[in-house]
Amino acid sequence: MCVFNYYINYNNIKLENKLRFYNICIEGPDCSGKTTLYNEIHKQTNFKFNIQDRSYLSMKVYSELYNRDDVSFWNKLFWKDIKTNNTLYVILLPSIDIIKGRLSKRGDEFQDDKSIIKLYEIFKSNSEVVKNLPQVIILKDIDVNENIKSIINRLEKLNNLPGSSIITDTVMGSGFNELVDIEITESLSRETLRESVMFNPLEREYYEKILEDFTTSIEKKLIGLTGKIQDLNSRQFVYSSDSCISMIHIMFREDKFNIEVTMRSSNVLHTLWSDYEFLKILCFSCADIFELWTTNIDMRLRIRSAHMIPWEKNE
Repeated sequence: MCVFNYYINYNNIKLENKLRFYNICIEGPDCSGKTTLYNEIHKQTNFKFNIQDRSYLSMKVYSELYNRDDVSFWNKLFWKDIKTNNTLYVILLPSIDIIKGRLSKRGDEFQDDKSIIKLYEIFKSNSEVVKNLPQVIILKDIDVNENIKSIINRLEKLNNLPGSSIITDTVMGSGFNELVDIEITESLSRETLRESVMFNPLEREYYEKILEDFTTSIEKKLIGLTGKIQDLNSRQFVYSSDSCISMIHIMFREDKFNIEVTMRSSNVLHTLWSDYEFLKILCFSCADIFELWTTNIDMRLRIRSAHMIPWEKNE
């Protein structure tokens, strides 16, 4: 996933940070204003985002409209996209009267008054299912500038929230007790570290063991105690375990410290926030071994099972 700096100043809205959500998918029935919104976002943000006019949600909706047998296929792709956490889905749903009025003025090659109502209802039904997801915003206003302001505000929030909060909100908003293979990337800052998490009485020993095991392993490789001496460009700095934090891999590439973490399981309501803050501390502890005091660090976390089922310590 590409992470880069950006700055937008739109109608006194300041948005300045590492860009996590850089894709926008505009969904909605015909005549809902997608093309106008698409063009205006590009114009007012100077093409800062990758914008798509329709994506997986529209494919699912049209499959339902035309009674195709691939509804579940598009639904899976939509959820896969949601769980990647780099795309904001914008669903335009002005009133059906507005849509019918626009249809009567411009006409449409495929839709008429009857089919547009059915299409609208399917979009509305699907939007109800996903309305609580942080990656989805439903806009019923016809004022383009107000809609852009709402979109920028949501992007600002998503790009500033801790990754653990986005994952938690996604699971809670999904309507499911578990989401499989959800991921997040965050460009880390020392200023955001919460050192107190290392004193979490329920996890302290667990965190200390991982930290000691991994940093000791790195130091041994650097002086050749486990074989050939490794340096900053090595691919061999890996931690693995059968515990919840099951794999960590660090590499230094393109003047950036990249850390990939896989968790086999995480209870998003009880332990994810703490584990996430610990992983940030671990990232900087590893960077410090290489004396990379000011180097950018990107952490990509993938959780195989992000769930809300009853909690057990280090389940």
